[in-house]
Amino acid sequence: MTMTHRLPAAILLALVGAIAQLQAAEIAIHLHRHGATTGAKVTGTITAQSVVDPSRPLVFELPAESISLPPGDWFLSARIDGDWSEPRLVTVRDEVQAADLNTYPLARVTARVSLDSGKEAHELQTYFHRVSLEDTNTPSEGSVACDVVKGMATCQLPAGTLDLAFRITGFASRYRWNAALAPHATFDAGALHFVPGSTLSGRVEIPQRREARLDRVNIIVKPAIFPGANEQFRHRNESARITAHPSRRGLFAVDLPAGQFTIQASYNELISEELKLDMAAGHEAQLRQPLRLEPQRSITVRVHPPLDPWSKPWTVEFASVDPTGFLLSERALKTSLDGSCRFDNVLPGPHRVTVVRAANQSWASEMFDVDRDATFDVDVHVVRLTGTIRLGTKPLAATATLRSFEPGASVVFRSKADGTFAARLPVPEHDTWDEIEIAADSPPVKRTLQHVHIQRHDDGSAELNLNLPSRSITGTVVDQMGRPAAPAMIDVIAPDQSLQQIESSDGSFLMTALEPGRHRLRAFAKDMESIDLQDVTLGDDNDATTDTVLVVAPIRHLHGVIRALDGPALGAVLFATPPADRTRPIILSRADPEGRFDIRFPAATSEVAVAINAPGFAFRLTRTTLGNDEETFAVDQNGGTLSIDAPATQSGLRPYLLHNGAALAAAVIGYVAGVPFQANLSERVRFQIPSTEPGTYSLCWVADGPSTAKEIPPCVTGALAPHGTLTLSQ
Repeated sequence: MTMTHRLPAAILLALVGAIAQLQAAEIAIHLHRHGATTGAKVTGTITAQSVVDPSRPLVFELPAESISLPPGDWFLSARIDGDWSEPRLVTVRDEVQAADLNTYPLARVTARVSLDSGKEAHELQTYFHRVSLEDTNTPSEGSVACDVVKGMATCQLPAGTLDLAFRITGFASRYRWNAALAPHATFDAGALHFVPGSTLSGRVEIPQRREARLDRVNIIVKPAIFPGANEQFRHRNESARITAHPSRRGLFAVDLPAGQFTIQASYNELISEELKLDMAAGHEAQLRQPLRLEPQRSITVRVHPPLDPWSKPWTVEFASVDPTGFLLSERALKTSLDGSCRFDNVLPGPHRVTVVRAANQSWASEMFDVDRDATFDVDVHVVRLTGTIRLGTKPLAATATLRSFEPGASVVFRSKADGTFAARLPVPEHDTWDEIEIAADSPPVKRTLQHVHIQRHDDGSAELNLNLPSRSITGTVVDQMGRPAAPAMIDVIAPDQSLQQIESSDGSFLMTALEPGRHRLRAFAKDMESIDLQDVTLGDDNDATTDTVLVVAPIRHLHGVIRALDGPALGAVLFATPPADRTRPIILSRADPEGRFDIRFPAATSEVAVAINAPGFAFRLTRTTLGNDEETFAVDQNGGTLSIDAPATQSGLRPYLLHNGAALAAAVIGYVAGVPFQANLSERVRFQIPSTEPGTYSLCWVADGPSTAKEIPPCVTGALAPHGTLTLSQ
């Protein structure tokens, strides 16, 4: 159920930034004993374990209608003889709250654990997934820490038919599929021998209209190869291939060394897209999306003209993309002398074909929908372009990167010391380049020009003269004592809001070829940053210049750990940003194998919004203040499905998601969660996160810049229950 209410942007950001001092709160307890006799007397306890200090749990006697807890994150579980308790993460605040605690019939798993090094194992983590979706008397998934004594592990798990994954940090995981765990009985998992290495796990899917046994699907993993590799290299690559088969539920796991690999699934005439992935030593990697098997197609691409301007074959990149154009997988082939090449094992759906001449230089790009075997023709129109690049009255030796978005062209040329250049390039749409980025080392120049038209000649060639103004900003980066801070990086936000970055080895800097108007600067040095953006204004004169000093102060850190009830959350990534800071780049920070992370912020930062994506756990959005102490963020597996569907913008306003006192742009949420966008992001923000932390969510509108909105649309608010669903749409 959702409701709407209006929340002005100023009030929204104030709510994000202001948190009252909280007192102990009452938590209503709803106990659900699956598989137990209805009305049976319950004896036992409720254990509340603080995420910050798990060594000092609070214990409450059962039966209990409510418990009282101080503010913070707590793991709650019911301890009843003969029951396995599903831990529940509860964030205690000052509002009325309730916690649903589920218990299930208890089973035990034993295993003999050994390490390849010969040393004795002292830890073992067991993850489980329910095999049958209809078995409501077994939790869908979870994890437990096992007791290991003298090589013998004992794990307490819920009864049911489960797929089990046994993990020790730094070692390849071990699996037991379709393990039937009887209530109040012991299941012997046998010998688990762990060797150093990495594990890739995932699942496969077959279209519902097809009848096939998932355990007969072939999964092929082999080292990645580069386009143009010789036959000897390809032969070695094929010899190193690994074949695996999934369980009847479609789950699979493969032990791999560190490196780059490709993976593909096949079954008779069905085949999946080939994916490329990187494996880190001692880590477990999980495919975010299943390998979906579809009838395979063959696509022929013909490039016109068949050879490039230097009579060389083209390279054709063939990419599978989602509906928004986001890259899912990519492969490349060289064309034959007739300009054609053929891609086999192609799945239905949107694809992007790009014609490439050199690394990072595309000459044409088109989108195609594949639904059958087909031939696609791609035309490349070429023009001979000459001209000059000048800085003020002086010639400039520079590198120019030209982009034309509609034909998908992105090419590079260089001017000589006298500023002249001559190059053969693809023709931009309407003879106008959307962007031309000019970079030079001496003097240092980095400038992006918009919508630059080329001048056609009668003979079909074209001319382009780029005249840059010599306006400049000089300055020095210093610490709070006035001493040069080096090496340094300087961000320059131009009047058109474009961003340039300048590196300095000694703290001094020069930026030239600038437009008139207000420029906003900030600097970064080792463990220091500008407290805020500093305004510098340049006049209209072509040779206008100004000098400035950028002071950097010691940065603040958000450092801590991401953990589940039984230990660190492996493979977790997070994004953190100060409220209302829309200039911070979206760079994901990865926690180490112990769940630890460290993110730096400017000295003036007092609080941040944090989005956490830990594989196998519910996505979490929260807020925290920066301090000197280590922060601990907890994740659990009791999430619900959250769907977002909203216009990308309304009169300069963008959709934001609000939860737990934190607000982030909805598009950023989808990116951090790693889910596919289901529409073009320039039109709508539409995605679904299968597992999201339960609680109240609001979809609100905030101005990212100048707004023409006369009235702010109302927020849409709803509550997401554990294992439930919530859709917020406008």
